[in-house]
Amino acid sequence: MRILLMVKQVPDTNTNLLDESKFSRKGPMVLNPQCEYALDAAAALKGDGRVVAFTMGPSKARHALFRCLELGADLAYHLCDSDFAGSDVWATANTLSKAIMEFEPEFDIILCGGHAADAETGLLPTMLAAALGIPVINRCRGIRYEGGSLIANRERNGIPSELIVPSKSLVSMIQGSNVHRLPSLKDLQDARAKQIKTLDRGSLGLRKDECGASGSFTKVDAVFAADHSREGIELVLDDTDTALDLVIDVFQGDER
Repeated sequence: MRILLMVKQVPDTNTNLLDESKFSRKGPMVLNPQCEYALDAAAALKGDGRVVAFTMGPSKARHALFRCLELGADLAYHLCDSDFAGSDVWATANTLSKAIMEFEPEFDIILCGGHAADAETGLLPTMLAAALGIPVINRCRGIRYEGGSLIANRERNGIPSELIVPSKSLVSMIQGSNVHRLPSLKDLQDARAKQIKTLDRGSLGLRKDECGASGSFTKVDAVFAADHSREGIELVLDDTDTALDLVIDVFQGDER
């Protein structure tokens, strides 16, 4: 089975994520937790096949690819160019799709995390699938090979379901084994022999206005933490009319 794995390096959520009005990337960086689920799924499905990992980001994003190579990936592509900076989700999907079509067009399935721990949009899987013109199954909690077919497990509104995954599809994972695997000494040694190929804008044949901030339809003006300093309000429901009036006053800004 030929598996493509889309991953992202994100700030460690156990540290301060904000630096003034933007996400801080000065502290510890880790592989996005939901990408770990996709990595686990890729390793489990690989068999005698091949796993190829992709990421887009600055030079230190290579560390996310190192982890993939240590835990089962055979080859990795690092999309790294200053012209990619400031990409919104559309520009990111467009850039990744160009890399896939140019360098790894033959695949059976694409796996990725459901959303990133920093941006939290959850839009990339669907937009990448649309850019590639392939089906997508989102928010999966597991995937397995059974009876000649790939079966994805998903839960919606508390109701579990199983879906047959068509060939050449994208599946995003929001849950997995929840086991933080550690590579063995042999895994580490094998990973050193594997290749990470760096791709820039020129490698993908992209114009400057097709990627990065120039190719984005949206931009982030500021990022800030929610204000939880306001004290809570206790609603006494013995008198429904009075409680309803109080709720209306609160929403209108009159916290008497």
